[in-house]
Amino acid sequence: MSTLEPTTSDPANPDRGTPADDDERRSGMLVLISAAVLVFVAVALAVVAFLVHQNASDTQVKVDRIERVAKQQAAATASASRDLVALHTAADHTYATLGALMAAYQAQLASQNHAIDVANSAAASYNSGQANFADALKTDAQAAVADAEAKTAAVHAALAEVKQAFATLQQAAG
Repeated sequence: MSTLEPTTSDPANPDRGTPADDDERRSGMLVLISAAVLVFVAVALAVVAFLVHQNASDTQVKVDRIERVAKQQAAATASASRDLVALHTAADHTYATLGALMAAYQAQLASQNHAIDVANSAAASYNSGQANFADALKTDAQAAVADAEAKTAAVHAALAEVKQAFATLQQAAG
């Protein structure tokens, strides 16, 4: 066996790859699992936002009934109207932040998929004996990972904005 040939961790199964390949596969799987978890969280947050928005519409119906009765109580009507505007503003802001979270998540997922593609290409090049090509891809892989990390940070920032929007919405709802 020459030193240029890739080594395997299992001589009985040469297609298995090196421990580094196994680490790359595990890393890829971890990225996919974390992406799946983030999808689940994003979908759950979208459902919650929809229900909150629906609740805001139900609140609007209740406020309309109160306004008919409150014609005799001008002060109560003014207070309810201000509260309703704050609730709608908070609900609209929550909805917008959930949209931004979904967009950030989709960008993160695309970036992670690209990073996985670059890593898979480098692994395939290395396994086929094109070590120089794998070295050339090293810069691409580093850039792809840096991009994925930046997109993950954007998802975290968007999630923080969603949490703040929900807090504002709860405060507006009383």
